[in-house]
Amino acid sequence: MSGANKKPAIVMLVLSVLLIALDQVTKSMAVSHLMDRGPFAVTSWLNMNLAFNTGAAFSMFSHGGVWSRYGLSFLAFVVVIGVVLWWWREASSDMLGSVGVALLVGGALGNLVDRVRYGMVIDFVDVHWKGAHFATFNGADSGICVGVALLLLRCWVNRCPK
Repeated sequence: MSGANKKPAIVMLVLSVLLIALDQVTKSMAVSHLMDRGPFAVTSWLNMNLAFNTGAAFSMFSHGGVWSRYGLSFLAFVVVIGVVLWWWREASSDMLGSVGVALLVGGALGNLVDRVRYGMVIDFVDVHWKGAHFATFNGADSGICVGVALLLLRCWVNRCPK
């Protein structure tokens, strides 16, 4: 990586670390405030509702026992390494790609911390509309979704690296 490319790398590192820290702080706050209190409405479409996800996205594989904890942890770690290596080779000079990768990596690592520490991921944001509820999620999940969206936008605006 040349000197001109260091800024996106620094942005990626700082954003990833900030997202992991913010995610862990908000999850800790959710547990301490919602464990005894239970769910509560913030707005007409947003609740805070503590949930523990032993599976992957949308609770897939939640009944996988040990495989869910260790297999999904290993898979997340491998995906993070793969994304970072891809970014380093192909997209490290691109700020949009760097921000997308930072959010994706920070979110994946934020959830990985939960999975390793607790054997499950702590979720607490419950968005709903007219009785239909979206899957309960957390800050790390939001980072992953926004990161993927930014990477797709990067591919749409620029040539997507192979």
